[in-house]
Amino acid sequence: MTRTTRVALIGLLLLLALPGCQFVRLKLGIGYDVDIAAPGTPERVIQEALKASLEPDAEKGWGEFLNLLHTEQRDKGSLESWKGLKFREMRKKATNYVTNVATTGFTVKRIREEDDGNVSYFLYSPKTDMPTPCTVKPDPEQSNAWRITRCSL
Repeated sequence: MTRTTRVALIGLLLLLALPGCQFVRLKLGIGYDVDIAAPGTPERVIQEALKASLEPDAEKGWGEFLNLLHTEQRDKGSLESWKGLKFREMRKKATNYVTNVATTGFTVKRIREEDDGNVSYFLYSPKTDMPTPCTVKPDPEQSNAWRITRCSL
């Protein structure tokens, strides 16, 4: 290995080790870990959703999760689907995505921004080859706070 190659490789490794290099890590398909997401970020909403799904009391967990849903997901039919199917499945599978139980940490493998304002975060699980999406979008009826519109965890 030439000196130039070694220097470039060391530089790349140092760059990837920095916590602020999410863009580079995502482009390389490495992803990044979220241990304590900053308030007001999409990652924080996903972290809170995982935390709600891990709540031992299902009704309490549902109440916490309900606060994270986007307004467009709050009509009667959608809420029945979320509570009766999607949230129930999420409760079964959440531990597959949590990398740090103490902080409800997780790993983001990729992010996809959509034309309608939705942003999908694909979470890594060692139990599947395909990262699983959780989609969030700013909710104008909740001060443009990020809220969940879809989640397949």
